[in-house]
Amino acid sequence: MAKDEDSVREMPINLIRTNLNNPRIIFDQEKLDRLLESVKERGILVPLNVFLNEDKKFTIIDGERRYKVALQLGLSKLPVIINERPESEEYVKDMFHIHHLREPWELVPTAIKLQEVIDIFAKKEGHEPNERELNKMTGLTISEIRRCRLILSFPEKIQDMMLEEEAKTSKEKSVIGKDKLLTEDFFIEMAKNIVKPLEENNSKVFKEIGGRKKIFDAIVEKRRQGLIKNIVALRPVSKYIKDRPNKGGQAIKNFILEPRQSSDNLIEKVGLVFDLYKFERNMNIFYGAVDNIPKNLDVKGREKIAKILKRMKNFIDQKLKELR
Repeated sequence: MAKDEDSVREMPINLIRTNLNNPRIIFDQEKLDRLLESVKERGILVPLNVFLNEDKKFTIIDGERRYKVALQLGLSKLPVIINERPESEEYVKDMFHIHHLREPWELVPTAIKLQEVIDIFAKKEGHEPNERELNKMTGLTISEIRRCRLILSFPEKIQDMMLEEEAKTSKEKSVIGKDKLLTEDFFIEMAKNIVKPLEENNSKVFKEIGGRKKIFDAIVEKRRQGLIKNIVALRPVSKYIKDRPNKGGQAIKNFILEPRQSSDNLIEKVGLVFDLYKFERNMNIFYGAVDNIPKNLDVKGREKIAKILKRMKNFIDQKLKELR
């Protein structure tokens, strides 16, 4: 972003205003308190970046937290660098890069702002940007972009919950307990391993349950009751739904509609069936290998194959006895 003047100047605080387009919705109070103590001792060391508006007031591009602390301390002037008024497209891009290098935004505000970048690009170019283009424009990694796009697919109610959870202090989070927190990672794991696989592989059951809203509502309630603890343990469920859409869909339907069923119950059921499925799949590979034994083997080859098959037969006979 070009600057009208690179030198730092002192500006009356009453000429500065917050940026209504700033995606930083949540300001961590503990971090603000630490910043306040630092400013008390040493003052504002890093100038705010601002630009001039038509009303002769200056809007903050970078420095909202410093501004908030200055207001609390009753400071009358702040060091600033005045920038040219940015075009909307460049403005959004610059804010991404500035904050990515310093204090990253929380995931939901980042996702909302990313959608703005996508919309601006699509309006200008006639198509949505790909991940590489978004990476170049925003400085976000491909992984961060994918997480943001997943967040954008969540119902607004869920996005609001995520913001509320992020706004809680460490003390408030410890009172709730880590196994009941509605964290970003919790919702992302649920979306990747339950909601999205079900929607893509068994739309019938997905609609019967009530779609995204109903599924998320049920999952949130289970989390609050402590029925979903180890969120990463649900990852095998995703593959199970993809490989066996009907049985997987029914397992998820039961999990969602039965209020007291825990994630452990689902994992136990899926794990057992999934292990049997893998066993069956591996045996089919074995059958195919046996069926493809060449007919023109020499004596040594036939003897070796016969030895292996006899060993397998004895092993299978033993297992059949154990299962009786």
